[in-house]
Amino acid sequence: MPNLGALHRKLTVTVTSPDAQIRATRQNITDTVIRFRPNAFDTYRTADLEHQFSVTLNLLWQGWRDGCRQIITAAGGEPHRDDHQHWDANRRRYRQAVDALEIIGRSPGQRVRIHAVGMRDFTVRIKPGSLPEFTEATFTTELLGAIQSLTREHQDASLELKDQHFSLNLPQRHRQGT
Repeated sequence: MPNLGALHRKLTVTVTSPDAQIRATRQNITDTVIRFRPNAFDTYRTADLEHQFSVTLNLLWQGWRDGCRQIITAAGGEPHRDDHQHWDANRRRYRQAVDALEIIGRSPGQRVRIHAVGMRDFTVRIKPGSLPEFTEATFTTELLGAIQSLTREHQDASLELKDQHFSLNLPQRHRQGT
C-alpha cells in the first residue's frame, strides 16, 4: 500500500480567483501561497478583495478535499465512502459535527478575519479602513496568518470532536481552552 502521508505531501492544488487576478496554491499539506497579478492589488476596494478571497478559498479547499479523496480512493482501490452514509452511527455524527464547526481565523495584526463552516463556506473580512495601509506583501502576510490560524483552530476543534465521539481520552493539554 502506498504511503498516504507522502502522497498527501506531494498534493498541490492551484486555483484562480473569479476575476483572474489572484492565484492561490495549497501544497505540502500545510503551505498556502498567494500571488497577485502585477499591479492588481492596488486596484481592489475592500469589498471586492473580500469577495475574491472568499470565493478563492472555497475553491482552494474544495480542490484540496477532492485531491485527498482521490489519493485515498486510489490507495484503497475502492470508491471514497461518504461518511454521512457510513454504517457506524458515531462516525456519521462525528462527520456531521465536523461539517457544522464554525471556525474563525484571525491574522496576527487582527486586520484580516476568515470565518468558515466545516472548512467550507469561507467568508473573508478586512478591518474597515485598513486596506489603504497594506502593501501587497503585508496584506498577503496577514491573510496567510489568518489561514494558518483558521487551520489550527479547525484541527483543534476536530480533535476535540474525535475525543467526544470516539473516546480518545486525550490528555487535558489537548482539549480546547486549556
